[in-house]
Amino acid sequence: MDLSQNSLIEIIDSTFKYVKSVYGTNITASNVVVITSNLIQVVEKYKDLPGNQKKLVVISTIKMVVQEQTMMSESDKIAINIIIDSTLPTVIDGLVDAINGGMKFDKESIKKKYLCCF
Repeated sequence: MDLSQNSLIEIIDSTFKYVKSVYGTNITASNVVVITSNLIQVVEKYKDLPGNQKKLVVISTIKMVVQEQTMMSESDKIAINIIIDSTLPTVIDGLVDAINGGMKFDKESIKKKYLCCF
């Protein structure tokens, strides 16, 4: 069941406050995936929220934090929003899949391919 628009706004506001309390407004292309991963775990607690709305909450929250940046130029905000729009939905799907155990790795196969690293 989809939640009302007001409920979604309240959840986004809550997650925005959480991100600000943990990370401040220091969001960059370098830490956006870490913040996203953390937010995914936060929105998982909203059991009545379907997956597509959880994704919307995460992306909306990240975008709000970007807009709150005072040390970032408008052109940098536009650039990071392009990164968010073009990559974050796929990143979120991959992270959720990994969190839920959907990604299986064959350690021996990886070791053979990347022997120099182990």
